[in-house]
Amino acid sequence: MPFLGSRVPDSSLFQYLVQDLSLHGAKIVLPKWVLKREHLQIGDFIDLHLPIIFEDGVFEAGEIVWDKYDQEIDAQAYGVRIKERAPLYYPVSISFEGQSVGIDLTAFNASENIMDRVLKDSILLKKGILIYLKHLKPMTARMLDAEASELAQIRDFFFNDTGGSVQANIEKLKRVRESFNETACSMHKMATCFNLEDLRITMEPEIVPDVWNAAFEQENMSQYIGAIAQLERRLLYNYNTIVMLYMSSIS
Repeated sequence: MPFLGSRVPDSSLFQYLVQDLSLHGAKIVLPKWVLKREHLQIGDFIDLHLPIIFEDGVFEAGEIVWDKYDQEIDAQAYGVRIKERAPLYYPVSISFEGQSVGIDLTAFNASENIMDRVLKDSILLKKGILIYLKHLKPMTARMLDAEASELAQIRDFFFNDTGGSVQANIEKLKRVRESFNETACSMHKMATCFNLEDLRITMEPEIVPDVWNAAFEQENMSQYIGAIAQLERRLLYNYNTIVMLYMSSIS
């Protein structure tokens, strides 16, 4: 199952598989069949949005130090030197020692409870984005020197359309959570509860920070855009957590 990663400077998304882990390193591959692809280069700093446990802590981001085409699997492969520490929001991770997904149920009765928590948190994160958008919209009149008709178009494109998308995705996440909490659904039947590809689209970022920063150059606006981007990075982490739970349920 592919995870979601991003190139740090421009937040470009890509799907990847973890093929191997070494001490503070990972080999990832970008298969031809994934929908989200990005041409990565040596020196790129990427965030895997995936908690990987090494002996000295939890890490999730690092620099690409080599690339090559893997003939065996017909996919582009990259070596990542993982060096940036990460929080562990849920007791679900990939360990260097075990080379597999690990789930710690100490604080939860079952994996189903973790899944419900991840979905609940994801809904709240999307609502946080919506709050920022509603707060920012009235500020555009003071920030932009534009005619009323032009201002209306800007608000429609940046705020109404984006806000509508966020609200629609909140409702989709609510339905996924409701269906998952039905008695007929369990971790062992995750594939029948929802479509993982649909969930990926629902949880992907709502804004492109570079586009928004170019449109609104004011410093206070960039701070808000950065705050939204932070929420969206957490959503990528949550999505990857769901993928790990999914992998665990079918293994």
